[in-house]
Amino acid sequence: MLLKPMRYKDYTWPHNPEIYAVEYRRQIAAHKIPLGGWYLQDLGRTYRIFRGEGTFAGERAYEEFQTLAEVFDQTGPGLLVHPVWRTVSAYFVTLELMEEPERDDGRRIVIDGTSPILSCTLREDHYDVLTDVQVKAPAAVEMDVSAELAVREGADFSAVKAAAEQALASFFSGRRLGGPVLLAELGDLLYHVEGVENYRLLAPAADLAAEDGTLPMLGRVTVTEMEADDDV
Repeated sequence: MLLKPMRYKDYTWPHNPEIYAVEYRRQIAAHKIPLGGWYLQDLGRTYRIFRGEGTFAGERAYEEFQTLAEVFDQTGPGLLVHPVWRTVSAYFVTLELMEEPERDDGRRIVIDGTSPILSCTLREDHYDVLTDVQVKAPAAVEMDVSAELAVREGADFSAVKAAAEQALASFFSGRRLGGPVLLAELGDLLYHVEGVENYRLLAPAADLAAEDGTLPMLGRVTVTEMEADDDV
């Protein structure tokens, strides 16, 4: 199939690049969570990068390169017309010229001064992509937790209390961004701590509803021993 030559601004390649690559990119922002891990925010697709590599041959090889270099010196974006890819507005960001030795008979290295190898990169210009992006830190919502625990016979309350506090700290590890905090979850968490016979959750008084951009964080923790006549 005969393809039309590639063109950028007012320059038309004498023949199409031998190698042509298109790189797609997506911008990701990493946010550190206080006393926890991190979360990643997808900011969407950014510009594409078009890279081409080929050879100018013949007596006018260097003149052809000089013409392309003059296009590179021009400021501002221009239209990149490719025979296969759609036409895009792009910036000319790199231009590289290399001379490589080659063997004429497998033994002797000669320099072919009429065939410079050309490498160039053009970056897509998108005025409407990521023109106004704001990266916001999550809004921390502290939750105080207060509970009474009844321990099983033979269990040490101090050890059970420490285990319950550790379980609560792990629950609020920073991975609940935008998610709810349910009283049923907290109660189930405490009930399954090793050594717990029963529990009474005193605070929080209500569920925390899910909300984008909010990060539930553990506030003050109060764990006391349930009196024997208070068991439920």
